[in-house]
Amino acid sequence: MTGTPLEAIRQCKNGFPAGLTVALLLPVISVLCIGFYRALAPQFPGQISCWLLPNARVLESPFNPSCPLRSSDQIRRAEVSGEMINVIRASDVWAATALGMSSIRLEVERDGDSFWINLPSHFPTPAFRITRVSLAVILSGCLIGLPLILLWRSTSRAAPPLATFYSAIATFLATALCAQKSELANQIAILSLLVAPAALGHLALTFPRERAILLSVPSVRLLPYATAFLLLPVGMLALGEDPILWPLFVYLVMGITLGAWAVLILSSVYALDEADSAQELARARLMLFGSFLAPLVPSAAFAVIANNFWDSAILYFWALPIVLPIPIGLAISRYNLFDLEANIRVFVAHMLYLGLSALTLSLVLSAAFSFADGSGILLEFPVAVLISLVGVAALEPLRSRLPNIVENTLAPQIQRLRDLHEGLGEDLATLQGADAVGRRVSEDLKSGLAGCSGSVLLSQDRIWRPAHLFGTEPPSGPELALEAASLVESVSLVHLPAASVEDRHKTALERAGIEVVAAIRSGSELLGLLLVGSSERRKPYSWVELEFISRISTLAGIALHNARLSEELVAAEEKAAIGRVALGVAHHLGKELGWIHRLAHRLPSRLEDPHRLQRDAKMLADLAKDTLEGLRRFVEESTQHASLSGPGSESSRQALDAVIARAVRQVGTEHGPQRVSVVLDPAASRALCHPDFGRALFNLLDNAVHASPENQMVRLFGTRETPQCVRVEIEDRGPGIPGQELDRVFEAGFTTRSEQAGSGIGLTIAREILNALGGWVKLGPAQPCGTLATVLLPIGPGSKANS
Repeated sequence: MTGTPLEAIRQCKNGFPAGLTVALLLPVISVLCIGFYRALAPQFPGQISCWLLPNARVLESPFNPSCPLRSSDQIRRAEVSGEMINVIRASDVWAATALGMSSIRLEVERDGDSFWINLPSHFPTPAFRITRVSLAVILSGCLIGLPLILLWRSTSRAAPPLATFYSAIATFLATALCAQKSELANQIAILSLLVAPAALGHLALTFPRERAILLSVPSVRLLPYATAFLLLPVGMLALGEDPILWPLFVYLVMGITLGAWAVLILSSVYALDEADSAQELARARLMLFGSFLAPLVPSAAFAVIANNFWDSAILYFWALPIVLPIPIGLAISRYNLFDLEANIRVFVAHMLYLGLSALTLSLVLSAAFSFADGSGILLEFPVAVLISLVGVAALEPLRSRLPNIVENTLAPQIQRLRDLHEGLGEDLATLQGADAVGRRVSEDLKSGLAGCSGSVLLSQDRIWRPAHLFGTEPPSGPELALEAASLVESVSLVHLPAASVEDRHKTALERAGIEVVAAIRSGSELLGLLLVGSSERRKPYSWVELEFISRISTLAGIALHNARLSEELVAAEEKAAIGRVALGVAHHLGKELGWIHRLAHRLPSRLEDPHRLQRDAKMLADLAKDTLEGLRRFVEESTQHASLSGPGSESSRQALDAVIARAVRQVGTEHGPQRVSVVLDPAASRALCHPDFGRALFNLLDNAVHASPENQMVRLFGTRETPQCVRVEIEDRGPGIPGQELDRVFEAGFTTRSEQAGSGIGLTIAREILNALGGWVKLGPAQPCGTLATVLLPIGPGSKANS
């Protein structure tokens, strides 16, 4: 069996989790059924403060804190109404307590010495017995519920041993709470004591990450279970026929369990050292705390009932498995331990909150009961736990009526991030323009994720440009944009520390300090990207913060889509205006142009009559002059509102990325989409240039696309050469231009596309426009094939580019 997700899913389909779930629930349910049967029995013997096993030995546990006996003690005789009864089995003691006396006198042998001791005996009411059984059901379900969820919903190899371990703990817990007097339940509990260290040893090999020995020798996982199987006859013999073996068996099981737990702690230490990402480091740190330090908290809380160091060690021993689900739940909800779905992580966080709230409330209630009547703190503790669990579950529906107290308690930033998200939605509804949207999104990211840096990148016709940068050393650049876009082709958000992919895209982004990549989409169209760097805390972002980034990107996608629609509406209005201008030109000059056309056609017939030829030629010249004058007046009248903006002024200039995008769209209209790949340096994207540069750029791109095969894209790269100049390179994949023809390509009428009937004036017009703008263009060979056109264009007003 291998550990790939595909094979894990195949195991699920083959019924592996179902069979294991039945096997794990069977002992727990059996003990609970025995407990219910005994709780409802009309005749119930008296109860003493010690857990007596069938062999009349004592099992020390925190559920019997007032028991004065030890596991090594042997009960020899019991005194009943002045008569001595030899104690061979625990049933002999239970028979003595059934007589209704308030205490029972026992002769105990300890370390070779005998002494008599009086143990109080009481008869619990049916309500108290049912309360204990109900508490056993709830606590057992809490312990085994999370491991069963992992067994069904996670592909981790640690899920089966974790579920097995907590099935054994839940079985023992149920026996301790409601079935201590049942011989069958005690036998099941002893069996669970053997399974627990075996499962714990298996867990230590796979959690928090798999050990190398398990990868090289997979069968080593069976070794702990084989050891437990060999100890099973010893346990059954110590429990029944040979009670002398009982102390040795108990110490042996405790030693094996502590050894397996030590291996688990060492595994956490090794995982801490071998962590490849910030998220794995946080997981390992949390698990190390949970498996070693967290059990000290309940042990210290109940230290008042410990008489010596041995009692404190017993408390710590039992606190280890009880407390471990808390760090596991925290790691699942915050750091996505076991790689579960978001809804499962939210459910685990919710259940963890309910459990911790109930536990805190039960401690408060138990302490209040103790101070009220002077009884021991654990005497009423099961009742307090049950009341707290029922109370918290009943009050949970009212939580939504309160001002998000729960969220603020678990993660105070939830309410703040929600407020930022709502405010952003309101603001984006009124913003106009992509840059304004990017600036507003950056402000919310910077406010919500303290100390982070990042950038909002926008895409227009495959050209990436930064809309806004924030923080210290924000990640940006066209190369990073292309890497990030490749990473979010099929997903909306990628958290790099938690990503399972290992490719060049992820490596390049991590080197740039990027932790989160979020796609800004409208439908299936990628409009932009959010690149978010690591926070100043040096901890990976939690699922709450990742959800905030995801929602921000969704709002940004809607706002950018609306901005694009607005821009398209303005462009449509501009086209309509141009159409109206064209109609005006046709109306004003159509008649004159018609006369010019007719006179031009009549001129050949006047060759034999010089007088008429001279008259028609003069008429044609006058008409042309009048037409030109009328056109001049029409243009002046139409553009008098812009008379203050000359063609070389700053107000008439346009951003370089917009000029390039317009030229690329025009090429797409002529030759089809995706014929040009654009990489534009952010430093050059907002440089201002004359709109006529777009005409020259289109001619160069059109020439390059014509020269390239249909399956090859033309590459355009733009960068800022100097503060006053930009360099644009256009590279095709055609056959190239022979060296002897390079000097002639700019001549009017010269073309190498004879079979395509090229006009031969496209490059000529491009060079004339660039010369007029103070720039230049030159052609040369590209590598490995094709032609490279290099353009240098001044961007400062009145500046000229040096050749």
